[in-house]
Amino acid sequence: MRHQPGKFITVIEVEKELKESVFHILQASGQNVFLSPNKEIIENYLYGAKYPIIVQNLITEAPIQKINNLKTATLEKILVDIISDSDLFSTFQGRELHNIYQNAFQNYKISLSKMKRYAKRRSKMENLKSILSKSKIRH
Repeated sequence: MRHQPGKFITVIEVEKELKESVFHILQASGQNVFLSPNKEIIENYLYGAKYPIIVQNLITEAPIQKINNLKTATLEKILVDIISDSDLFSTFQGRELHNIYQNAFQNYKISLSKMKRYAKRRSKMENLKSILSKSKIRH
């Protein structure tokens, strides 16, 4: 596992039909863009790229919100994505993952039902239950 504190990665999730078009538009504009990278690409290329952008599928029924006319992920979605995409979010695994969950639940209003629904959609319900238990979060 490679830790990259301070490394910012932009993740753009779009409907499946738009994924390649968005990728090619960003690539043509000179961005360091990656199309649904696998573990090998993430470890060998993404971490070394300057301002990397990942374009991947938006999971249907993902919890998103509109802020200033821009669709963005809810905190519930981000928390589930961290456990679902452990290769991409490798720096946030282990004890750090429990710290993230504890801080999120202490400082923000989190909808457990929204989280559970999305975790189930991503087939990560057991992972979510385990993290909530280990982080001493009532569920």
